Amino acid sequence: MQKRKYYCDYTLVFILVSIVVFFRFIVQGKSFVTVSDGFNQFYPAYSYIGEYLRNMFSCLIANKPIPTFDFSIGYGSDIVTTLNYYGLGNIFYITALVSNNDNAAFMLSMTAWIQI
Repeated sequence: MQKRKYYCDYTLVFILVSIVVFFRFIVQGKSFVTVSDGFNQFYPAYSYIGEYLRNMFSCLIANKPIPTFDFSIGYGSDIVTTLNYYGLGNIFYITALVSNNDNAAFMLSMTAWIQI
């Protein structure tokens, strides 16, 4: 019985704190994350994924080692782990392979539209 009371008290406090924190967003009818957040994060990653995939295939053809670390992205972790969050395993991001910097924004928009 004591454990159940603890869960009920915790849930009630969580709901009250959530309402206080997000009240401003609820009143204004806005979301905590906006559409521009996604574009600012995923567009550079999409361009990088395209460059990385092209580089990976050229290394495979030339029988060179595939680069696995890049200290200019993420926290200095390996490329696959860092870009996994941004869609490296997403089948629709194969379009990054054929896009260049001029049409990457259009291709990313099309892949987002297809996934909806």
